[in-house]
This record gives sequence, C-alpha cells and structure tokens, in this order.
Amino acid sequence: KLISALLIIAISVCMISCGGGDVTTTDPAPESTKETTSQSMPESRPQGGGQKVELSAKTIEELEALVEKDVEDVITSLQEDFAGLTGKITTYDQYVANVDEVKAFYDKIIAENEQACIRLREYSIDYVQLILEANMPLDDKEDALDDMEEFICEDAEEVLYEGIYEGILEDMFDYFYDGILSDGYDFDIYDEWLDIQSDEYDMYLDASSEVFDCLLDMSSDVCDFWLDASTPMWENDVEEVKEEMNAFREDIKELKAGE
Repeated sequence: KLISALLIIAISVCMISCGGGDVTTTDPAPESTKETTSQSMPESRPQGGGQKVELSAKTIEELEALVEKDVEDVITSLQEDFAGLTGKITTYDQYVANVDEVKAFYDKIIAENEQACIRLREYSIDYVQLILEANMPLDDKEDALDDMEEFICEDAEEVLYEGIYEGILEDMFDYFYDGILSDGYDFDIYDEWLDIQSDEYDMYLDASSEVFDCLLDMSSDVCDFWLDASTPMWENDVEEVKEEMNAFREDIKELKAGE
C-alpha cells in the first residue's frame, strides 16, 4: 500500500509539472513590448491627408485683405476695359463694325467671373487651414469658421454680384441695347437693325445668366464645405477637417478641368 501511494503521488507531480509548462509558453508579451509593436505600425492614412499646400497668406487678416483686393481688382479691370470699349464705339455704325469686340468682352466678363469664383473656393480652404493652425480656443475656431462662410459667401460674393451682374453688365445693356442701338433705329434697314439689337440682347442675357449661375454655384459650394467642416471642427477632429479640405480641393480640380 505504501508503494502504491508513493507511485500515485509521483504521477500527480509529473502531470502538474507538464501542465505548468504549457501555461508558461502561452504567457502574453509584456505590456512594454505591446506598446513598442503598436507604435511601429504604419498609420492607416498619412497625416494631414497626404497633401502639402502652400497658403496664400500667413494670417486670417492677411487673407481677408487679399480676397478683398482680388475681387476689387477683377471689377476695376473690367470697368477699365468697358471704358475703352465705349470710347471706341459711340455710334450704331461703329457698333456694327466692332460687334466682335463687344462679344469678346462679354466672353471676358464670364471668364473673369468664373476664375474669381474658383479662387474664392480656394481661399475658403486657405481660411480653414489658417484656423486650424491658429493658437486659439476651440470656441474661437468655430466662430472663425462661421466668419469664413460669411466673408466668402456673403461679402466677397456680394462685391462680385454688385460689381459685375448689377454693375458692368447693366451698364453694357444701358449703353448698347438701350443706347446706341435704340438710337440707331432706321426704318430703311429695319430687318438688319432688329437682328443686331436682338443679338445684343441675347449676348447680354447669356452673360448675365452665366455670371449669376456661377456666383450661385460658388456660394453653394463654399457653404457646403463650411457645413462639412463644421462638425469635425466642433469635435476637434483635425484629421477629419483636413479630409474635408482635401475633398474640396479635388472638387475644385475637377471644376478647373471642366469635368
């Protein structure tokens, strides 16, 4: 009996020793090893969205001054061109001889307005970038984002609207359609006169529609961008704000390409 008892005890000790060996081999790695491994893993996306973009200004104040000068310069340049055109065309016959220049100026108004609207979209991205980089409380950043929407969608848009849509284009209508062409009415050339006046009206109408739609689209796009960036800005999710900025950059790129 004593020998049997000793054998049972010996077998039990062996089994416990074998089981303990298995447990030892499955011990988890020390916490410090885990942290080192995790930190060495690459991020799922590059920091900052992977794009480095040069800003057009170093502060929000500088950017606002730049935007104001940009839209004002566009209007001033078009006004100077308009003055030169009206200085050259003062009679009905001169209009008929230079109608191609009139059409070319309408095309220029459309193109200059489109380019200005593209730049305003780009300025809005710069504005948000400056907000992210500013050393200010989160509440102030949210207020600054609201200021961006108001500055671009209301103030800058209004300058272009009043300067081009209600300004130069209406001046074109008054000077040519209601002015020179109306004064040039001649019953003997009625059909020719009517065609020329109708063509002038169509050019004015098309340009006005293009300018209005372009301003409306710009304002809508910037407002959408503001809405998309507002929630992550409020949540202090910098990476998500940058993602929205990069998405808007891609939209602008497609717009420039005419897609």
